[in-house]
Amino acid sequence: MRERRKLRAGEQRKKPLSPEQTRAMKELENFGWEVVWVRQPLFQEARVGMRDPRTGRRAVVHADGRVDHLPDEPTRRVDDPL
Repeated sequence: MRERRKLRAGEQRKKPLSPEQTRAMKELENFGWEVVWVRQPLFQEARVGMRDPRTGRRAVVHADGRVDHLPDEPTRRVDDPL
């Protein structure tokens, strides 16, 4: 099983994040949210997926710092059994 390491808002990443994204991520992390993924599609700005482990709610942090809260649909993590 692959070990997953939680990313923190200030850590160095392969994909560059905007200062607005980093600020929004830190605010969510202060409330217990964790980074689930960082994606940067070709020729597009990076987006960050975050999750509240207590409630299972999900959100996407866009490059301008805007946070889109997603519906309360369950998602499967890579390390969860099928």
